[in-house]
Amino acid sequence: MHLFLLKLFSATLVGLSIFFLEPQQASAKTISQILQGTDIKPSDMEIIKHEASQLYESASKTVGDQREWSNPETGNSGLVEILDVSEQCVRLRHRITVKRATSNQEYLVRRCKNTDGNWRLAPE
Repeated sequence: MHLFLLKLFSATLVGLSIFFLEPQQASAKTISQILQGTDIKPSDMEIIKHEASQLYESASKTVGDQREWSNPETGNSGLVEILDVSEQCVRLRHRITVKRATSNQEYLVRRCKNTDGNWRLAPE
């Protein structure tokens, strides 16, 4: 009976580890894909991408650096902040305030610099 319970417990742990690891192994979605279906407009996306790139492309990027943005065309605004810098990767938090929404939206993304020198979204 003890052997049966041990095998069942082990199988459950393996199943849970696969369940929790699976999203991390998936390919990263673009910011546009993540925000699809929200009230974030293409013009907001251009501003968000620009402000984020100002942070992660900076030679002196440090944790806590942030850039605010606003779009007078849509009334939406937000903040991009560096949460972590490690090797060739930067983890960013996007806080977005949509004019018509009752609460802010928050998204975490990770960008890594490839050998070709381009910054790409990477799985967390």
